[in-house]
Amino acid sequence: MHPIEAPKANPENLLTIISGVYDGKVVVPEFQRSFVWWRQDIEELLASIFQGYFVGTLLLLDTPVRQPMFPFRKVEGLEKVNPGADPNRHGTVRLVLDGQQRVSSLFYALHEPDIPLKFSTYPHKFYLRLDLALKGDIDDAVTGISTRDRRRFAEIQALVQAQQALPISLLRETARFYKWLYHEQHVWNGPDRSSIEALYQRFANFMVPVVSLSPETGKENIVNIFERINRTGISLSLFDLSAARVYQKGVRLRDLWKEFEQENTGAGKAIKPEFLLKVMAIWQGKDPKRGQLLDLAEALDKVEFERQWKYAAQFISRAYERIRSLQGYGAVKNDLIPYTTIP
Repeated sequence: MHPIEAPKANPENLLTIISGVYDGKVVVPEFQRSFVWWRQDIEELLASIFQGYFVGTLLLLDTPVRQPMFPFRKVEGLEKVNPGADPNRHGTVRLVLDGQQRVSSLFYALHEPDIPLKFSTYPHKFYLRLDLALKGDIDDAVTGISTRDRRRFAEIQALVQAQQALPISLLRETARFYKWLYHEQHVWNGPDRSSIEALYQRFANFMVPVVSLSPETGKENIVNIFERINRTGISLSLFDLSAARVYQKGVRLRDLWKEFEQENTGAGKAIKPEFLLKVMAIWQGKDPKRGQLLDLAEALDKVEFERQWKYAAQFISRAYERIRSLQGYGAVKNDLIPYTTIP
């Protein structure tokens, strides 16, 4: 493999990227996890943007819609607010390889899709308390409230009516915000109004470093880039990338791993899912390194892949039980296994 030039980050307007989400231009690969951030995570992200803090780099892959490098899906919630958004209308789409939780969170706060957050059953809406923001208390000024919490929801709605709070969704359109600020509200004037405008300008003009990859980058180079870029949030693994590759063949690798965890609760906590892929690679006479693991998707069809995965699961399970057994190696607890690669 030829060495590649280190990727360069170029600043892009964050709200422009979210606009691309709304239009179906910015999407997420199928191998990405679901939208899992909690309310507090979204509040912290919004507060960081209002304060001009660094929120991490985004890694995007430009890929043709007809022959994408990885299968993709729309950002969660888009179907609720813009069901007509169709990625196929674009010649290319931008896959969010790293930064999905941040992009999805900002889209959620700005567009208010009728879907619950993780571990909740009702949607949340996000607001900016202007009275607190003008005192410099941005962290407490940003608040998310479940629509199920009738008391708190009524309280924040009363503050909105009194022009003491703003829905974050109002900030997605410049014209709409300025109409409110200069024609609809009659509470904030002079220096306070200028301070509110400055807060909005910081939010609307917020720039984020973006590393954009072209389709020519190649899958192995993408793996290397994943390992070298300083990321925030949940890291992607070789298993994530393999899941994307075999998804194209109809293999639901995450479902297979969940089945393994359910049937082998001990081993599922002791090993990483890519260990099963390494076993499969060895069976094919390949060195179980990252590039070879990705090539499993190219070498095996759906039936053969699932057959080998099943056998790998059985052997891993038996090896784990031998290690734990007093008749075997006697590592009766997982933390007594010196190297998790032993199973």
